[in-house]
Amino acid sequence: PKRCLYRRSLINLTHYGWRAGLRDRLNVIGIIANLAGFLCARVQVPKPCQMLEPLHNHGASIPCDVHWDAFYTLTYRDDNAPLLFEAKESFNEATVHIKTQGIKWQDVAKAVYEASKVQQHGGIFILEMHGNVWLWSQRLEGWMRGATAIQ
Repeated sequence: PKRCLYRRSLINLTHYGWRAGLRDRLNVIGIIANLAGFLCARVQVPKPCQMLEPLHNHGASIPCDVHWDAFYTLTYRDDNAPLLFEAKESFNEATVHIKTQGIKWQDVAKAVYEASKVQQHGGIFILEMHGNVWLWSQRLEGWMRGATAIQ
């Protein structure tokens, strides 16, 4: 596993598709968390009240003062540092702002590649992830393992 000396960059999941159940949303966060581990970054996602579908909670909405750690604690494997960056924290260190330019996996791969170059040169980035994670995640993971070329 990759050992990160610092985690100053941020992956921000801004547009994530639709509301869904807890297991689905934790899987989406897990996919983004894998990217964060690869890029030595932290993750910012919308609050549970924005991502969780009330129908999966007996029709009740999740209060917006409830955070993800009420459901699940995400930490880095190597040092147990927190993975999620809470919106209440301030983040203004970024030297490069990268946005995915579509929902195709190739667009996401190009943004991830750009972020990795910034990270390798000691820079700090914010990578804004747009779109439905399920549309690109498997192909992107194949690319990251070297099994798929960007075309």
